[in-house]
Amino acid sequence: MNKSKIYKTGTVDEVFSDADSLFSIGLDVPMVAKIASKLKVMGYPLSGKLYTVDGVKDAILDYVGRCRK
Repeated sequence: MNKSKIYKTGTVDEVFSDADSLFSIGLDVPMVAKIASKLKVMGYPLSGKLYTVDGVKDAILDYVGRCRK
């Protein structure tokens, strides 16, 4: 909801996958999503469930694994 209107609908994955969009309307997201968002701004190409600790951990490990190849 944003200003008494439905802003976005979908699964938890769909809604929280776009943290920047939620920030833009003044909603907060889990701290781990904020960290993942900052890492993406810094140029780290993370993807996945970036709103859970396990999701961010998996994304970082995936990135590190790609870098080592």
